[in-house]
Amino acid sequence: MLGWIVGDFLSSLFIHKRLRLATERTNEASFPGVIANWQQLFPHLQRVEAIISVFFLLSYASAQLLAGSKALFVLFHWPQWTGSVIDAGIVMVYCYAGGIRASIWTDAAQSFVMIAAMDILLFTAVDHLGGVSATTNAMSDIKGFLN
Repeated sequence: MLGWIVGDFLSSLFIHKRLRLATERTNEASFPGVIANWQQLFPHLQRVEAIISVFFLLSYASAQLLAGSKALFVLFHWPQWTGSVIDAGIVMVYCYAGGIRASIWTDAAQSFVMIAAMDILLFTAVDHLGGVSATTNAMSDIKGFLN
């Protein structure tokens, strides 16, 4: 988590400003577009980058819809397709209502919820094991865990 935050901060200091200037200069709206038009050396690279991006975005979106459908199946015993349809409908509504701004705020809210959930999980697990020293002892009992 710390590495992710530091990496995002460093990239915002050293890369984002230059990327923004490059997108203005090339009239491109995306990072792959800037790379593809970099000195006109790679005319077909933008299509390859687009295909790769769509593949990874579809994989990510599919995993999210599957996770939502499994959660509703476990909690309410609904068919798994129902959760996917409900999740997809919610995503379409908030994207239509607010576009990228809605997506950004949703990501921010999810980050806060995940951080809070991880904190609760950590404190609950440490308390369940009997405190910090008992937790450290339990971890040291696992061969190589604290190395």
